[in-house]
Order: sequence, then C-alpha cells, then structure tokens
Amino acid sequence: MVYVTEDWDGFKAYAENCRVGTFQIKDVVEGVEFRVRAGRLGYIDVFNEKDDEDLKRMLKFCRVQGFIRVETTLSDELFHI
Repeated sequence: MVYVTEDWDGFKAYAENCRVGTFQIKDVVEGVEFRVRAGRLGYIDVFNEKDDEDLKRMLKFCRVQGFIRVETTLSDELFHI
C-alpha cells in the first residue's frame, strides 16, 4: 500500500532519507502526470506542460536522489510471457 500525499515539501523531507525511490511521467488528457514514490509514501500531481518550473524542480530532486524512472507497470504473471 502507498500513502499518497499532496504535500510536496513533506514528501521531499521524508524521501531524502529513503534509499530507493521511483518516479514516472506520462501524458494524460489534462497535461503531464508526475508520480513519485519513496518507501511507503507517494506524491502525484498533474502539470499543464513539461516545461513547468515546479515539475522541473521535482524531477531534479528525483535525479539528485538517484530515483529510478519507471516506464510502465505489469503484473508478475505477465512479465515473462
């Protein structure tokens, strides 16, 4: 289970102490959806465009922390078919 927060600063403070994190960026009808997870805490936001300054700042944080970019998700049963 992932606990999702709307508080980026709170998430960031928590995530700085996590060893592993992941993030995902995907196009949605509303713009660009950004998801990031560290430990059991997650953060989700949607931005109008990829050049949004807040999005750039969040992506920079993920890269500095060494978080891994996730392209998609699959169930275990479908991964090796």
